Amino acid sequence: MGDILLNYFSIGIKDRRLQWLGGFALAQLLLILIIFWPGGSKVEGGLLFADRTIEDLIELRLVDLDGESMNLVKQGDDWAMSDADNFPVSIDKVNPLITKLLALKTDRIVATTDNSHTRLEVSSEKYKRKIDVVWSDDTIDTLLLGNSAGTGAMHFRLISKDEVYLTSALTAWDANTTPSRYIDTQYFVLDKENIDSIELNNNSGRFVLERNNDKWLYEGLKEGEIFDQSSMDTFLVQVSSIRMATPLGKTFSDSYGLNNPQAELSVFTKSEGELTEYSFLVGSQTGDNYIVSASTSEYYALVSAYNGNNLVEKTHSDFIVTSDEEE
Repeated sequence: MGDILLNYFSIGIKDRRLQWLGGFALAQLLLILIIFWPGGSKVEGGLLFADRTIEDLIELRLVDLDGESMNLVKQGDDWAMSDADNFPVSIDKVNPLITKLLALKTDRIVATTDNSHTRLEVSSEKYKRKIDVVWSDDTIDTLLLGNSAGTGAMHFRLISKDEVYLTSALTAWDANTTPSRYIDTQYFVLDKENIDSIELNNNSGRFVLERNNDKWLYEGLKEGEIFDQSSMDTFLVQVSSIRMATPLGKTFSDSYGLNNPQAELSVFTKSEGELTEYSFLVGSQTGDNYIVSASTSEYYALVSAYNGNNLVEKTHSDFIVTSDEEE
């Protein structure tokens, strides 16, 4: 009987120890969740830029993790790309970013020291986006956007402060450094119904096409060849609507390769009996783009390799019916 009581007493002690250890582990887990839960700790917090209005903001300098940058500057009631000789920017595409910046709040704090800056990607060396917000009083607030917290929110902080916050109101995509997010990318645009003739010169030769009522005539046809009228429909689209990737500015550079272009396009339009000539030059290739100029714009620009190759790589065979098509 004594042995039975001793065993029962021992089990009771072990159970109490297990209960105590289990309770201690649970308390630690709860503490960790409170500290590191992605939602951040809710605190009393107002607007990050509480004393600023949309009229106070005069410039945004955006830099992404690859070092690509975009500078947007206010000019009167309009905005422009200051790093491309003030190429016009659509205010409707800039205002959403400004509105989101001014709506940032400091009520979801995640960290108060610099120990976590690198891990949260809000350090001065590592970030998703860096935004210099320039105010009309010449002061600058630099905002760093970091990684995602996994709950549709991003970490952010002012570079002058250690505190890191969470926001679901602003993302790195909102602060995109791609020019096409902010500008009208139409660079060379003509009414294709008014095009009367086209002349293209490239390394493959000279191609001249003229409208004759509802048909097109190709000057380069050889004996036995048939002009492919359907190919002309595609070519008209290619020469009447060319979009740019980004403007380069108004200043000419010999490196653009436009003194000896890879393709030279002349398009003649006729409207109410009046003939007008438009020109388009394709210069050097840089990466996946070509440098171009157009008589319709005072800006030099980059266009995609696809748009550039439509002119640079055009050949005689593109305009004639092949033997397969004849069958």
